[in-house]
Amino acid sequence: MELAVDDVVELAEMLWFIGDWLGGADEQMLAASFRRFMDADGCDLAELRSDLARFTFLIDGSDGEDLFEPEHQ
Repeated sequence: MELAVDDVVELAEMLWFIGDWLGGADEQMLAASFRRFMDADGCDLAELRSDLARFTFLIDGSDGEDLFEPEHQ
């Protein structure tokens, strides 16, 4: 599947936005909300953040710094 460059840029910006939002939210409130939304123990915030960093890296060709921070390992 091929995406237009404009669509790739928009997707990358959305991923950055979500990552920034997750980073600026109150951790305990966010974790509780995420658990209620997921209604399961299969994924946690650390895994979500790691996935977002990986997807952003794959889309925008960033340096991958977020992939190698201690909280993502």
